[in-house]
Amino acid sequence: MRDIKEYSICKFLAIVLSILIAGQIHFAFSAQEETPEAKFKAAVTEYTNGNYGSARTILTGLTQAVEKNEQNKIFLGNTYLLLGASEEMLKENEAASAHYLKAKEFLGEREATIEGLSFSDLNIYHSVFSAKSAQDKAAAPKTQAVAAQPGSKKRSFLGKALGLVLIVGALGGLVWYLFFSPNAPLKSKSNSKGAYTSVTVQVDVSFRGRNTYKVNHVVNLDGQEKINGTMGHPEPFVWDGGNCGSEYCDRDATADSYSSTIDTDGKSLEIVLKYLDWQYWSLCGYDCCKLLCSDWTFTIVGYKWESGKQDPGSPGLEGYDVLGTNQGDVCSHIDQWFDQCTTKAVLTFKAPAEGQQADKVYTVRHSIWRKPSD
Repeated sequence: MRDIKEYSICKFLAIVLSILIAGQIHFAFSAQEETPEAKFKAAVTEYTNGNYGSARTILTGLTQAVEKNEQNKIFLGNTYLLLGASEEMLKENEAASAHYLKAKEFLGEREATIEGLSFSDLNIYHSVFSAKSAQDKAAAPKTQAVAAQPGSKKRSFLGKALGLVLIVGALGGLVWYLFFSPNAPLKSKSNSKGAYTSVTVQVDVSFRGRNTYKVNHVVNLDGQEKINGTMGHPEPFVWDGGNCGSEYCDRDATADSYSSTIDTDGKSLEIVLKYLDWQYWSLCGYDCCKLLCSDWTFTIVGYKWESGKQDPGSPGLEGYDVLGTNQGDVCSHIDQWFDQCTTKAVLTFKAPAEGQQADKVYTVRHSIWRKPSD
C-alpha cells in the first residue's frame, strides 16, 4: 500500500512538472515570435503577398508598441514607411501621407527603401519624400533605411535553437529518470515485459461413477502420462427420461483418487483425460445410462519469474472451467456397450493485477454420461 501511495505521488509530481516545462517551452517560443522584428518581418511577408490589410493591422499595433522606445529610429521609421505604403495600396491616401511624414522624421528626406520591397509605383510616397527645401537637401542623411539588423536576427535564431536544445534535453532527462532508469520511481510495475519461466502445479483428481462395470482412466499432463488406473462403479440407476446428472456421482461412496505434481513452462498446462473401454454394468436396455465424474483440484505450489523484472507474485489459473462445461468431450462407440471418450483442456497462467494476489487453489467437477442409444 505504501508503494502504491508513493507511486501515485511521484506520478502526480511528474505530470505537474511536465506541464510546467511544456508551458515554459510555449512561453519561450511565443515570446520570441512576438518580438518587434518578428512582427515587422510578418508584415513584410503579408505586403509582399498582396495582403495589404493584414500588413496594416500588424504595423498599426507595432507602431503603438515601438513608439515608447525611440532609440532605434531606423526601425521605427521603416515601420511607418511600410504602414504608409500598405495604406496607399488600400487607397487610404490621407493616412498614407501622414505616416510617410512620420517616417521622414526618423529616416530623413531622401527616399527611404526597405530591403526586398519596391515603392516605385507609389505616387504619394514619391511626393512626400521628394518635397525638400534647400536646407533639408543639405542636411539629408546619406544612408538608406534597412528593415532590420541582420545580427539581431542571427542572434535571435541561435538563442532560440539553443533554448530548444536545452529544454528538450532537460525534459528527455527527466522522462528517462522517472520511467526508464534502473531506480526509476515511476517505472511501471505491470508485468507486460516480464513472464513466468516455470510454474509448478499439484493436480489432485477423484473418480466416481454409476452403472459402470469397468473403465480405464488415463490422465496426461503436458504430454506426460501421470495417471493410469482401472476400476468399476457398479451402482446401477435407471435413467428417468432426462437426468443423468452429476449429482448421482455423489452417491458413489467409493472414489478412485490420484495426485500428481508437474513443472510447466510457465505459460500453460495441457490436460488430456481418457476413458478407455468404458463398459456398462447392467444390460438395462435403453432406460439406463452410465455416468462418470471427476473432481479436480489444482494447487499452485511454486513458480519462477523472469530475472530482473518486477515479480508480480504467484500466478492465477485460467481455462480450468472448460472441464466443467464438457466443451472438450469427444466420445465414440466401440460397440453398443463400450465407449471411448477423450476430454482436452488447456489451462493458462496469468499474473495478478498490480497490488493484488491470485488464488492458489482451483476446483472443478467434470462429468460425462452415455446411453446405449448414443
